[in-house]
Amino acid sequence: MGIDPCDSKDTLMPNVLFVCMANQFRSPLAAALFEKRLKQEGSLEGWTVGSAGTWVDSEGGAHPTAIIEARNMGMDLSSHQTREVTYEMISATDLVVVMAHGQKEALQFEFPSQSSKIVMLSELSNGTEVDLQDPALKNFADCDEVFAELCGEMDKAFNEILRRARRTELNGKA
Repeated sequence: MGIDPCDSKDTLMPNVLFVCMANQFRSPLAAALFEKRLKQEGSLEGWTVGSAGTWVDSEGGAHPTAIIEARNMGMDLSSHQTREVTYEMISATDLVVVMAHGQKEALQFEFPSQSSKIVMLSELSNGTEVDLQDPALKNFADCDEVFAELCGEMDKAFNEILRRARRTELNGKA
């Protein structure tokens, strides 16, 4: 899915990085949903969309349920490889979208010079900080509900993600 934001530091096109904890369910699905919507809008060209996690098993891929959920929506996560978020990723990105307040807080603490571009998905969709629960906390038993919530949040946040990523890209990365 997409190009790694780290590989396009010198471009003048917007980069968005979606981050969750393990980069197995929420963030790869969010990136795939965003990319799918960009394609539907005819706007994918020039965008860089990626995903990462704050705590990652380096040998992992997308959770099997994430692969199924993606496939059901016409997206492919079968070759997704988890990766841990780095300073290089964040500094090359115009907007970092996290799924939970703890991730936002941790990334802003670890990368203070980049804190202005780190925002929760819920902030972009409705202006409040509400965690999108990690399905791993319930042994992936509530994946359908989490995915449905993610889809709804992405629909509401899409235009704001576009606006903020483009604004940061035009004004130079933080």
